[in-house]
Amino acid sequence: METIAMMALVKGPGEGQSVALRGATVTRKADSAETGGAWTLLEYLAPPHFEGPAPHWHAETTEAFYVLDGTLSFAIGEQTITAGPGAFVHVPVGVVHTFFNPTAEPVRFLTFCTPGGFEQYFDDLAALAAAAPSWPPQDMAPLAALWARYDIRHDPPPAR
Repeated sequence: METIAMMALVKGPGEGQSVALRGATVTRKADSAETGGAWTLLEYLAPPHFEGPAPHWHAETTEAFYVLDGTLSFAIGEQTITAGPGAFVHVPVGVVHTFFNPTAEPVRFLTFCTPGGFEQYFDDLAALAAAAPSWPPQDMAPLAALWARYDIRHDPPPAR
């Protein structure tokens, strides 16, 4: 990591703290500490046939996705969208969504989250998974607490 003039942040290809999780690799390109808590930018490498997270929504977190390589599919509400390189998907607060890789090729994409802090979720999830004898864990309480801590909700969102 290089800091220019104590204001700019530069991370080259392959740079940033990474965590491996369920066959995927999530790399921090900019985290909450580097953005004053304003936002997080993650580079995600998902393997072929990656199932992705369960459908969920956020009460406070906005997410945006930008596909770099491969094909990423999104289920947003009742609609499924297939996104190739250069595609951008914005998921505002309160919208049920998930993403997955239905293809035989890996997919690489960026995830932008605001406010910042979401990057720590992946470290905490990896630690929880490593400590569990099976996945998903038989005792879902620690996972539910983790979801609550990072604004990940699985109940129906409030009507708009």
